Amino acid sequence: MNPSPKFVFIAGASRGIGNGFANAMLARNGVHTVFCAARSGANNEALTQLSTSHPERVVTLDLDVTDEESVKDCAARVRERAPRLDWIINTVGLLHNGNDMRPERQLADVQPGNIMRSFEVNSMGPLLLAKHLSRLLPRREPCTVATLSARVGSISDNRLGGW
Repeated sequence: MNPSPKFVFIAGASRGIGNGFANAMLARNGVHTVFCAARSGANNEALTQLSTSHPERVVTLDLDVTDEESVKDCAARVRERAPRLDWIINTVGLLHNGNDMRPERQLADVQPGNIMRSFEVNSMGPLLLAKHLSRLLPRREPCTVATLSARVGSISDNRLGGW
């Protein structure tokens, strides 16, 4: 008996952990399609390379997890091409932006706008993905939904200081 082909959705697939997951899923037997979503998914060099290497198995999508219309549109495009999702992997996360948003090292450094932006990306983003992709999850078969990050959620790797 052949197991059914697997369909995978990866948010944040353009670099780092997300791109590593995309490559790992493409190397697995039985994975039919990998949906690679990122803010500039259609214009991202790493995703273009993946799509060129696996034209029948990679679908690149534009996605801003903080914009509900973007998440909704992305989910609709996935539904057009997949009967279900067996894996939803979200690797989108924000710790700082390298400019004005840095980890706070003391209470005086707290900026309400930065806290709200962090909440939008790290908390609301995963909820919006779940809201709009959950209809694609199988009801009677195993599936995996994972949200993870590198430094964003790390307490032990807090070399930058801050909370």
